[in-house]
Amino acid sequence: MPSVKRAAFARHALVSVSGLVTTGLLGALAFAGPACEGQTCQFNDEDFGKNDGEGDLLDKNTWESTPVNATWINYPGERTEHLFFGKFFPSCASGLAWAFISADPNPTMLTPGQAPLNYTNAGGNSGEFLFVGPGTISVHNDTCAANYLRVVVYCPTPDSVPPADGGTPLDASGDVTTEASGG
Repeated sequence: MPSVKRAAFARHALVSVSGLVTTGLLGALAFAGPACEGQTCQFNDEDFGKNDGEGDLLDKNTWESTPVNATWINYPGERTEHLFFGKFFPSCASGLAWAFISADPNPTMLTPGQAPLNYTNAGGNSGEFLFVGPGTISVHNDTCAANYLRVVVYCPTPDSVPPADGGTPLDASGDVTTEASGG
């Protein structure tokens, strides 16, 4: 039976050593530094929407920085874009705003013989909403990735219907209270 004990010991030692190596590698990666280290990624900010032709209404309750099929706003790494929609909605401090990014300035333009380009929601560090106030909103790209930005802001009026949201009411607290009380 000594060979069984040696095999068990060898297996235990191998697991322990591989665990130490994995822990060491993960620890080294944790101290490797931020993802932007070594890149020329300087903080900068820009205003958009103060000049004619910057921003427009998509419908009577929705402002867009640029149409989806137009050239989007240049949005380099570490940029804070201050968007002003106050000439359309001076008192709106919207709780409904969407930021979209693309690596291409015209992500919906189709070129014959080429695959269509694309865009996505600006999630995580690429689309941090820093400020929302009456007639303005600020979006920050906390990465070093150069992108292009499009922002849509919904400003409801008393007679407006909110955008489709999968049937979830804007204030779901009534549902939570009903469910919590067993009703």
